[in-house]
Amino acid sequence: MSKYLAQSGLDVHVLAPKNADYPSTNPNVQEEVENVTLLRENIWEVRRIFNKSTKTKEAETDGIFFKDKKNLSLKEKFSLWVRGNIFIPDARVPWYFQIRGFVKNYIKKHEIDVLITTGPPHSIHLNGLYAKKKTDVKWIADFRDPWTTIEYHDKMPMTAFARNKHQQLEGKVMKVADRVITVSPSWAEEFQNLGAEKVDVVYNGYEESVFDIKALSKNEKIQIAHLGTLRADRNPENLWKALHSLKDSIAFELNLYGEVSQDVRSSIENNNLTNFTTYKGQVSHQEALKAMVSSDLLLLLVNQDEKNSKGRIPAKIFEYLRSGSKILILENQEGDASKITQKFTNTRSVNYNNYEQILEAVQSLVNNKDSFTDLDQVKTYSRENQASNLSKIIHELV
Repeated sequence: MSKYLAQSGLDVHVLAPKNADYPSTNPNVQEEVENVTLLRENIWEVRRIFNKSTKTKEAETDGIFFKDKKNLSLKEKFSLWVRGNIFIPDARVPWYFQIRGFVKNYIKKHEIDVLITTGPPHSIHLNGLYAKKKTDVKWIADFRDPWTTIEYHDKMPMTAFARNKHQQLEGKVMKVADRVITVSPSWAEEFQNLGAEKVDVVYNGYEESVFDIKALSKNEKIQIAHLGTLRADRNPENLWKALHSLKDSIAFELNLYGEVSQDVRSSIENNNLTNFTTYKGQVSHQEALKAMVSSDLLLLLVNQDEKNSKGRIPAKIFEYLRSGSKILILENQEGDASKITQKFTNTRSVNYNNYEQILEAVQSLVNNKDSFTDLDQVKTYSRENQASNLSKIIHELV
C-alpha cells in the first residue's frame, strides 16, 4: 500500500527488520515499492531460539498455540510460558528497544509529520508511544489483527500479571494514538470501546496489477479449493460430511494449498475423501492466484474459536472476490466478511454447524452457471483505493 501513498504525493519512509524470521517472504518487495525510502534495521529474533530449542519449523511456530496441551512436550510448555510471561506483548519486543532511539532521531532529522505503526506484532506500537513522548509527530496505530482478543491470546499460559500488562499496554495505545485504524467495522467498534477516540477502517484489499494472469486449463471435474493455513480451529467437519454425501452425484476435486493440520487431514480421511483430495502444499503467490481464478468454488473458513470472529475478514477474501470464482464462507456468526460478500451473487455464507445449509449451498453454487462478479464493486477494495482512504486520514492529521 505504501507505493500508492507515494504515488499520491506523500514522502513515504518504511522501516522493517533486516534479518527477521518469516514463514514466507516476497523477494521482489524492493522493486514493488519504488519511490519509497525503505530502511532496514537488524532484529534479535526470540523465535529463532524458540524454534531451535523445540525443533519447530518457522512455519509451525504460531501453530503451536493451537496444539492440544496434552501433545505439548515439556520444552514446548516451558518455551510458551517464557514467551507469554517474559516477552510482553510478543516475542519481537526486543526490536522495540533496538530501534526506538533510531526512530526518534529519524523523525527529528527528516521532519516526519506522521508515524504509522502496524501490528501484529503489537510490540511495534510501543515505538508509537515512545515517539509521542519524545517528539511532536502525529501517530496512527494500525491494527491488522486484535491484541488481547486474538484467537491464540487465551491459549497462552500467562500469569494474571502478564494478562493485566497486556490490557494496560493495549489501553494506553488506544488512548495515546492520534488515530487508530483497523481492517473491519466490528474491530473498529471494539477499539473504540477500549478508549480510542477515532477509529477508521482501511481494508487489507488486493493488488489489481497481479490479476493479469491466465487460468489453468479447465478440468471436467468441479474444482474446490482452499488457500492458506488450515488449522484445527477452522476444520469444517460438516463441509467434509456434505462433500462425502455429494461425491457420487457431483464429480469434484478438493485442492488444499498451504499447511494443513493433522486434525483436518484425519477428518478428511474419516469422511472417505482422501481419494478426492490433493494436498498442494506451499505455492508461490502467483500460483495461488492461478488456482483462485481456475477454481469453481473457493472455501473461506473463518476462525471458529476466536472471541471476536465477527470482525475477522481474512485478507484473501478480496483476492477471492477479484478472481471471479464462486465463494463459500463458513463462520460461527454473521460477521463482517459475509456482510462484504452479500453484495455479490456468486457467494454464500453459512454457519459451520448447519449441515443442511452447507449441503444446499455447495449444490447451489456448483450448479448455478449464471452468477457473476461485479468487478466495479470489487475494485473498491483494491489497495490503490484503500491507500487513497489512508491518504485522506493522514492529511486530516497534518
